[in-house]
Amino acid sequence: MEVERVAATAGVLFALVVAVLVGATYALLDPTAVGPYFAAGPASPLLLALFALVAVVVLAAGAQERSDPPLMAGAAVVLGLFSAGLAWWWALSVSPSLVGGLTSAASFEYHRWAVALAATGLLAAAAAYARAVL
Repeated sequence: MEVERVAATAGVLFALVVAVLVGATYALLDPTAVGPYFAAGPASPLLLALFALVAVVVLAAGAQERSDPPLMAGAAVVLGLFSAGLAWWWALSVSPSLVGGLTSAASFEYHRWAVALAATGLLAAAAAYARAVL
């Protein structure tokens, strides 16, 4: 029972990190400059943020047994797979020259990698939750 709770909590936290990282670009950068950055990949990271927010609801519902935990575990794994896949595809598609032109902050060069790693953390936590539940 403890592993289920820890895995679900970790999944929720990773999902929230993904959503905050994607949303932070609009708060920290010029919104018109963010468009080409997000459009550089096959799908917008806004879709990734949507998947992450749905994963928060799914993991919380399963962990609190408001919905069938095995069903929620499966849904969380699928959301994690799509999130991690889209995040890495987008991160690898973005041109370094495009990132360098967005802001003078050197730390922003790592933004796309942070999003991809957080989405991978969501996948790992969802898999751990599924293993604990099943």
